[in-house]
Amino acid sequence: MLEEQFFRILFHRMKSIEDLEPLINMAADMVIASVTTGGRFVVYDETGQMNGESSYRCSGLRLPVNGETGDKELIDVTAKDVVIIYSLLPVTEKSLAALDKAKVAGCYIIAVCPKTRGEKVPPGRSLADCADLHIDDLSDAEGVIRPKGWKNTIASTTAIMNDVILWYLHGTIIDRMLMRDMIPGVLRGGHIKGGSNWNRAVVDSLYRLRGW
Repeated sequence: MLEEQFFRILFHRMKSIEDLEPLINMAADMVIASVTTGGRFVVYDETGQMNGESSYRCSGLRLPVNGETGDKELIDVTAKDVVIIYSLLPVTEKSLAALDKAKVAGCYIIAVCPKTRGEKVPPGRSLADCADLHIDDLSDAEGVIRPKGWKNTIASTTAIMNDVILWYLHGTIIDRMLMRDMIPGVLRGGHIKGGSNWNRAVVDSLYRLRGW
């Protein structure tokens, strides 16, 4: 069955995220160094999905800052900031423009995205090549299953893998902050009784006071 095939592939790739641990540790350390010296952890994703996941979808770190303007461009950033760019494709016009803006500003840039589309590396500049650190989402931008008789593949794993990498990174940031005797601000889900009030009164207040 196609769904069984898809989940076998997906679970194998999720397990393989352990191989990305050195890169994720490096990304976490760069984020912590940034926010403790007056910088921000800026998340850019032109679809808005990953900013939703980072900022308010569930309980998680208070650190991420929404990096998208209303026109889906990167907000103004400074050299103190770390910018993480999530993409479902190896490169898009807007994501590359965001990367270039961050690079001109002197930011440290992390890209989480696939390397290939249709099992081919696209010509020209890509996020993987241009970022300071690339975390491969272990996916092709198109899909992982080719039904019998079909020319194209279906069922992409890149969106799911980007989500898993996001939470792996956030968990690593929390762990590594705790190892430094830092207590990070962690949001309570808005679905939890009193969650939104707690976030405003405690977590947001600490963020404004400390910057993290």
